[in-house]
Amino acid sequence: MPEVSVIVPVYKAEQVLRRCINSILRQTFPDFELILVDDGSPDQCGEICDEYSGKDTRICVIHQKNRGVSSARNAGLRQATGSYIMFVDSDDYVDKDFIFQLYSNKSDLSICGLQARDQKEKILYVNQYEPQYFEGRNNIPFADLYRNQLLYSPWSKLFRGDIIRENQLQFPVGITWGEDGMFVADYAMFIQSVSVSDYTGYNYIKYDNVDSLSTKIRDNIIDLIMFSREYCINKMAIVAPENYAEIEDCCIEDIKWNCSYFVSMLLNNQAMNIVEKNRTLNRFFQNKYVADIISNADVYFADYEMWQFVFCCHKPCYILAANNCAKYLRVIKQWLYNHIYVELPEPIKDIYRFIRKKVK
Repeated sequence: MPEVSVIVPVYKAEQVLRRCINSILRQTFPDFELILVDDGSPDQCGEICDEYSGKDTRICVIHQKNRGVSSARNAGLRQATGSYIMFVDSDDYVDKDFIFQLYSNKSDLSICGLQARDQKEKILYVNQYEPQYFEGRNNIPFADLYRNQLLYSPWSKLFRGDIIRENQLQFPVGITWGEDGMFVADYAMFIQSVSVSDYTGYNYIKYDNVDSLSTKIRDNIIDLIMFSREYCINKMAIVAPENYAEIEDCCIEDIKWNCSYFVSMLLNNQAMNIVEKNRTLNRFFQNKYVADIISNADVYFADYEMWQFVFCCHKPCYILAANNCAKYLRVIKQWLYNHIYVELPEPIKDIYRFIRKKVK
């Protein structure tokens, strides 16, 4: 039996899958098994997985029909025999001492930071945390962990295999956003220790395309955001009742930020037609958290005055029209700057800046 089982769900990742697998195979910690779950990927991912399994006995490959990332991770959990379990997404990769750093903490839940990178591997930001260790359920600061968004994802973490097996924990199938946070919330009900490391050896790749699962806009995306985060709130009412109110505030704030993020994504999505946008915005307005987003638009949106105005209308067609107007106005403003303002004499520019400052 290996000490650590590494589960990688694989789907449409043939361009980056080798990078992910190679990063795991070169680990300084040797006692692990790598479980690659080919979730019916239509590209060459299945063949790549089989190629690697023929070269390294530590690799196990599972092929299944496409059922989604939760089903793939669950298939990996059924196969895993390690004392500890970790998850790595197939489009991400890890540094060579990643397993060692998390394993050395010997906690029920070990957490480390990450480096977020774009598709060219340029670092966008680094999430690094202060090293801490908490022993005893009542001493675990769940509110702080949620505030720092440390319990919403399964990657950059190490879980104990016996806790998962004895409590038959699985990822919820059929939930296509926030399902990973629901799994972590279920797991948190059975832990007695948590370690947070200042290590940042997980490399998380951020995608800006509409096909990315984390950013894909669906009709029910607002409902999924609310359902998955409220699920976490309800679990924490059992796990940490003394901090329930604070945890609830953190999760609700996360709901609002994600709602505003997806509305902005929707308005700028060129792949969706007006009917799809209108339908999704109507679902948005049925969400019970939207009223607070509207009344605090300056917090959630950059052009908050426009948002506050159009949201009060509660008509998606007005919002879409206002968004298009704002987009064209920005284009016109940029053209005027490039072709008119830059050619003006400095004294005229000084007068313009003086007037503009007074008007503001």
